[in-house]
Amino acid sequence: MVMMEQIVSDEAIELNTTELERMLFDGERIITLEVRVLQETYDKMLAVIKRNGWELESGLRILLTLGLGYLEGQYLLQSGDATADRLLDELVNLESKAAVMKYHAFDYMRDNKIMEMRMRATQAMTKNLEQTLERLRAENEALQQELERVRSENQDSAAS
Repeated sequence: MVMMEQIVSDEAIELNTTELERMLFDGERIITLEVRVLQETYDKMLAVIKRNGWELESGLRILLTLGLGYLEGQYLLQSGDATADRLLDELVNLESKAAVMKYHAFDYMRDNKIMEMRMRATQAMTKNLEQTLERLRAENEALQQELERVRSENQDSAAS
């Protein structure tokens, strides 16, 4: 079990995305799990998910991992391998990881909001520039036609 250093200040958790990914997900990969359950079981799961305000997919993950954690803890307690210190170390480790993830999730959400505002501003500027371009193209066309008319008049005047 890898213990993380206890976080004392914001400066202690300044990690780049690569370091954070390595720390939290080293060697991990995503798999798809398909499980058949009775409608009654599914309805109970949905009720718990709704009661907690979770999104369906996140709620299903939470229920699965809570059950897993409960059963692992129960096994450790029954096997005699679990000492209070070992369980406390595991709790501190998980709490530390959760705190880091929560901090970075907050940070990423803030950055995402800033990028969304910048994107909207860029989209508005693009729309204005496209309108200006259309206006300039129309003006250019009108000027080209005026130039052709003036050239034609000059040729007619020079010919007479």
